[in-house]
Amino acid sequence: MTSEQTETFDLSASFKAYDVRGIVGESITAEIVEAVGAAFVDVLELEGQTVLVGGDMRPSSPEFAKAFADGQPRAAPTSSSLT
Repeated sequence: MTSEQTETFDLSASFKAYDVRGIVGESITAEIVEAVGAAFVDVLELEGQTVLVGGDMRPSSPEFAKAFADGQPRAAPTSSSLT
């Protein structure tokens, strides 16, 4: 998705008050994680600040950590990976 495109995602099935749960590739995709990365920086007003991105042992972690970090340049911070 380019910065000129806007897409709406229904996150209600996966994003809860204390966690994110879903099926990789279905309810949670790299495209959604990228959009969440951009929103994270925007909502928390982190533009120009360093954001650390990590993951866990799940096979989807490297792809999702990269997608989250890839969404952040749209909001212009510096992103560093912990994985």
